[in-house]
Amino acid sequence: YLYSSYMGRRWGAHSGSDSDDKIIMLGYIKGDFSIISSYNIERHGVVSQNYPEKKHEVILRFSKQQNHIVYTLYLENEKIYNYNFEQNYNPEVSNVIGLGIQYNLSLNK
Repeated sequence: YLYSSYMGRRWGAHSGSDSDDKIIMLGYIKGDFSIISSYNIERHGVVSQNYPEKKHEVILRFSKQQNHIVYTLYLENEKIYNYNFEQNYNPEVSNVIGLGIQYNLSLNK
């Protein structure tokens, strides 16, 4: 969050310029199947707020490719502390289950 400009131009991560983001990713790929897991800690309002919003996110993604089609199952658990920059020790919790189908024109199989 302290290094969000270059030659006078502002830039930042997807989480914003007053934030920081740490992520750990582990994965396994074999042939046309993959499993990717990640743990992410993201803070917003690090400098400008009294109670920065802190998000913990765990994601598990399964992908399978058949011919030009990729099928994906996506599981996510997210906990947000100090939601809306208000002090709160009980997190806002959300769980997501996503399904995806992607058709790739550029695969050479």
